[in-house]
Amino acid sequence: MKIQKIDKKNTLSCTIDAIGNYIRDNKLQEGAPLPTELELSARLGVSRSILREALRHFRTLGIITSKSKTGSKLAKLFPEDPFQSYRPFLIQQPGMLQKLIQLRGIIENGAAEWIALQATESRIKAMKEYNRQLKDAVCSSDRVMADCLFHAELLRCACNPFIDSMIPLFSDFFRQIRMDMGEDDLRVTRADVVREHEVIIACIEKKDGPGVRKMLASHNQPNVDFASGYRRDKTEARKKGKS
Repeated sequence: MKIQKIDKKNTLSCTIDAIGNYIRDNKLQEGAPLPTELELSARLGVSRSILREALRHFRTLGIITSKSKTGSKLAKLFPEDPFQSYRPFLIQQPGMLQKLIQLRGIIENGAAEWIALQATESRIKAMKEYNRQLKDAVCSSDRVMADCLFHAELLRCACNPFIDSMIPLFSDFFRQIRMDMGEDDLRVTRADVVREHEVIIACIEKKDGPGVRKMLASHNQPNVDFASGYRRDKTEARKKGKS
C-alpha cells in the first residue's frame, strides 16, 4: 500500500495531507482500518505526538474513529452534518436567521424539479404523515417538530447527499427559532400551512416540477418576511437596551 514520507517543514499540516493522500490513494472505504500509530509514525517519519494531532483533525471531521484496542478506522467519507459544531453560535450572529431562511428557500426552489422527479412513494408517504401530525398536533413543540420533519423529508426527495448534509442545519436551527416565537408571528395559520403542504405533495405526485417550485416560493415567503421583521426587532431591542 502506498504512503508518502514527508519533510520536517510544516510537519503537522504535511502529516494531515499525507494521511488524506493515503486514504485517497488506497481508495479506502468506510470501515477500513488505518495502520497503527506506531506504523504510521515510522512510515511518515514524524513523532507520535504530531501523528496524534493529525489523527485528531480527521476525528473532528468525523472521517475516522479511534479506539484504544482496535486503532483507527474510516467512519465516513461524506459529512452528514458539517455545521454541527457551529449551530449553537449561529443564532448569535446578526442577520444569520434571515440568511439561513433565504438559503433554505434557494435550495428548496432550486431542487424542485429533482424533488418532483425523484420522490419515492415512501418519501411521499412520510411527508403526508408529517403533515397529518402537524394538523393534529396539540402543543406548539409538536407542531414545530412536524413542520421541520416535513421539510427535511421534502429535501431528501432530491436524492442529493450535499443537500442532505444541510438538513440538520435547517431543521435544528429553525426548530430552535420557531420554539422561541409564537405561531402568530408568521402571519399564517396552521391550516394554511397544512393546506399548502397538501398542494406541494399533490404537485410532487404528478411530477410537476414547476408547480412544486411555484408552491415552495409562495410557501416560504412568510418565513422570509418574518426573518426580516425578526432582524429589525432584535436590532431595536439591542438599541433600547443600550439607551
